[in-house]
Amino acid sequence: MSLDNRIEYLINKGSNKRKKSRWYKKWWVIVLIIIVSLFLIYIISLVFLVNRLAKNPADLGNFLNSRNLLNIGENISSTSDQVNIKIIEGEFNYYIGSNDPIITIVVFSDFNCPYCKSTADTVANLAVKYGDKIKIIMRDYPVIGENSLELALASRCAGEQDKYWPMYYKLFELQGEFTSADLVSIAQIISVNDINKFSQCLSEEKYRNDIIKDASDAQFLKIEGTPAWFINGEKAGEGSIPFEAWTKFFDNYL
Repeated sequence: MSLDNRIEYLINKGSNKRKKSRWYKKWWVIVLIIIVSLFLIYIISLVFLVNRLAKNPADLGNFLNSRNLLNIGENISSTSDQVNIKIIEGEFNYYIGSNDPIITIVVFSDFNCPYCKSTADTVANLAVKYGDKIKIIMRDYPVIGENSLELALASRCAGEQDKYWPMYYKLFELQGEFTSADLVSIAQIISVNDINKFSQCLSEEKYRNDIIKDASDAQFLKIEGTPAWFINGEKAGEGSIPFEAWTKFFDNYL
């Protein structure tokens, strides 16, 4: 081989080596590198995001809402309304009036509260005047006297024998004139049939958790005084509201 041919051969051989060594410059390799890099960035970002949301749960709702991942709107509002109504109206509470009312009144009260005593008459008069158009739910918020919880228990223990309302009115009628030791005697006055059952219910504090639930809901609703009134899921006020004021409002409403 001549010198010129040898030189040309070496040059071509070196060029081929350079071409083979530059595989990374091919377009599909570059695209692949970009895709892998973006994927790694996404994974790292997701890990940091999940970690942040785990440490700050309140941010999770904002994150989902901002990406329309939650079906907010009527469904959420409806659920929220149902929860609020349940907190206001409670469960397993005694009521007077219709099962299918136009107006639902919820009253948080304490048997030691003097304003609640006058409210007891208002409740009775409203029930008589509006009949099947109204429902009045009584809930306990025993925060005034030392024995307020025990009085609330007495009303519910009497309620076991269908004597809730007689006990309700008798406790308010005799407000301040008796002690806890007189509760059994009061139960006899209102003709509770099984006094032993009543006494056992009272001593075991059978309905303590139900009363605490009422009080807890009252605190959640930021009730500051008794009686507290709610009408169809809306707070109407606190304190003794005259019967005449209620009738004027309800007559216009109905």
